[in-house]
Amino acid sequence: MTVSTRSCLSVGGCEYLGSDEGSAFAIGLDGLRAAVRDADGRGVPTALQKALAEYAGATVQELARRLAAEPFPKAPVAALSAIVCRCWLSGDEAASEVVRTALDHLVDGVRAARDRAKLTGDWSAALTGGVFRGFPEFAEALRTRIVAELGAHRLPTIVDDPVGIVLAALRCHQDRLPESLAER
Repeated sequence: MTVSTRSCLSVGGCEYLGSDEGSAFAIGLDGLRAAVRDADGRGVPTALQKALAEYAGATVQELARRLAAEPFPKAPVAALSAIVCRCWLSGDEAASEVVRTALDHLVDGVRAARDRAKLTGDWSAALTGGVFRGFPEFAEALRTRIVAELGAHRLPTIVDDPVGIVLAALRCHQDRLPESLAER
């Protein structure tokens, strides 16, 4: 969420069915799909197939069916993101594509928020979510892109909770509140 002059705006974050691009769930789901495509010959060979099968104690096809049968599969699918990120860090092509796509979506979301809020000059962001805490390399890749591609003044802060997000924003503006908040 980004604070605008007189209102708050939101970009994405409509849960895992609406728009959760770049989340642990999205990374886990895309990694599982890449592994299934490899298993049935539609995709590139990937270490994800073996890693996910070992994790599940079943084939990736069985894992996908098991997850699909759960009434609320968000958390178990999100847990797969840890395996995807490990395969990414080991140089797996398919896992790297999943992570690149997730980072692209997140950068697009920050860009949209920045542009809609008309942020220029001295601005930054705060990041929250399990994938940032669990995989600092993923967080660092996003932080670096936000500065390099979007012109943030400093690397985004990573926080663990909503209260922390507010405190991080206040720390970023220790010398003065942003004009958009000073009027409130």
